[in-house]
Amino acid sequence: MKIALVILNAEPQRGGAERYTQDLAGALVARGHDVYLLASRFARSVEPARQVHLEGAAGSRIARYRAFTTSVARHLQNRPYDIVHAMLPVPGCDLYHPHAGIEAENLENGHLRHGGHVHQVISKLSNQLNRKRRLYARMERKMLQQGSAVLCLSNAMRQIAQHHYELANGQSHVLANGVDLDRYNPAGRGKSRIQIRRQHNIGATDVVALLMSNNFRLKGLRQAIQVLHQLAAAGRASAKLMVVGREPVDQYQNLAQRLGVADRVIFAGSTNDAPAMYAAADLFVLPTAYDSCSLVVLEAMAMGLPVITTRQNGAAEAMHDGVHGFVIDTQADLQGLHEAWDALLNDALRTKMHAAALGLRPELSRERHVDRLLEIYQMVIARKGTTSR
Repeated sequence: MKIALVILNAEPQRGGAERYTQDLAGALVARGHDVYLLASRFARSVEPARQVHLEGAAGSRIARYRAFTTSVARHLQNRPYDIVHAMLPVPGCDLYHPHAGIEAENLENGHLRHGGHVHQVISKLSNQLNRKRRLYARMERKMLQQGSAVLCLSNAMRQIAQHHYELANGQSHVLANGVDLDRYNPAGRGKSRIQIRRQHNIGATDVVALLMSNNFRLKGLRQAIQVLHQLAAAGRASAKLMVVGREPVDQYQNLAQRLGVADRVIFAGSTNDAPAMYAAADLFVLPTAYDSCSLVVLEAMAMGLPVITTRQNGAAEAMHDGVHGFVIDTQADLQGLHEAWDALLNDALRTKMHAAALGLRPELSRERHVDRLLEIYQMVIARKGTTSR
């Protein structure tokens, strides 16, 4: 197939949708497809897809987005593809893949992901005044009303999309993120575990919960530190928390100090070797307020780590509560987080859940993800042919 992948910035070092697009391009090319990457900016390392540079150089972010969407529309008039797969709202795409969630929902209810009434009021006002977010939501509505299909990262996201847009039969599809099982493989990672734990003075009997994120507020670092304090107060001496991410950590270091658990929280900074960090940990904790489908949760399970996360995380649909870890109700459910974390301090339970998580590896694989995506492409193409007649 001749496939166009559309992303504003083809810069995989940003992570998220940018990393996904680069990895997908490589996987599709490896399967013999003719892949074109449409973007306004490219990292030097972007390959092996054919690069199509489209205008996006303008002063403000809104102006840049407008220039880019105009360039995409113009390009698609002259260069037909079998399918156009876009990671952001752009005109003329066949398949819209919103990694950050449905924009209409983000605009209307995104403030509810913040704790406390004051923060919610401020966030709601900020959302309403955010011109870029409003523009994205308008473009999203236009696209979906004109018949573009939407690829949702979870069934929960699909329900949200249906709520806002009343999508036609066959217009929505669900596909969770996939994991590179060659990279995220616990086999042979014993040396990494020893090195990381030695580097951070982690004892042989310490049970390390890993939290990896680049948005500590949203993903629940404060709540994790609060619960670690509760575990310490209950005499759970083995419990430790390792935090990986590039955000500033001053406020969280201060919180850990005030709660008397500074010696139990390891701020490891950012990393270029995520598998090594998973290997060094014993469980993964992500009490997120919202996540379309957290890739780190899927990676953690592929590495054999039991996971604690919330029902607001689309990745929770890939796990069974009490089998691969625990799914708590909300980020605010500190009691649930405490009980789950306390339970996973038990070696026998962790061992059992470790084996169950490893059993998920085939379902989590990127190969399976691409297989399913190609099936979705064919359904989108067939539907497009039907609706155009």
